[in-house]
Amino acid sequence: MEINETWYEYPSNLVDLFEDSFKKFKDRPWIGMKNPSGDYDFKTYGELGTRIDNLRSGMAQLGIQKDESVGLIINNSIEWAVIAFATYGLGARLVPMYENELEKVWKYIVEDSGIKLLYVADQKVYDQVKGYVDEIETLEKIILIDGERLTDLMIEHNVGLSTINTYYVKTT
Repeated sequence: MEINETWYEYPSNLVDLFEDSFKKFKDRPWIGMKNPSGDYDFKTYGELGTRIDNLRSGMAQLGIQKDESVGLIINNSIEWAVIAFATYGLGARLVPMYENELEKVWKYIVEDSGIKLLYVADQKVYDQVKGYVDEIETLEKIILIDGERLTDLMIEHNVGLSTINTYYVKTT
């Protein structure tokens, strides 16, 4: 085999690279987070691929399209990665913000970037940004990430995300 000869097909973009990896390495660990005892719990490519596919489908049902902006106010976590890859898979822009940012900075970024859908880390952040839906023309929904709650609110609002048990929608 010559040096320039390729023995596999290169993916055409980052989304294809990850989609191929989810299939090829589905049983291998991909991302880990520390649990309360200090040990790491790892999620496999397959587990995260399924979560990403489900969330991407739900985002599409909410009307997120190519070139639209999706924001998130959450520190680095598995949820951050799932939201990021689901957003990329739709061809949308991800606008990340940190939880410890000033509220006025969040508002400026949400408004300036034209965010249509905003994910927030917890009730505390939600309480600070819930008024944005009425104040910012482009913002249609805020999704509160909270693994302790069930999908009742998602079903109540008929957003079609019932296959994702760690997210629910709050509309104001």
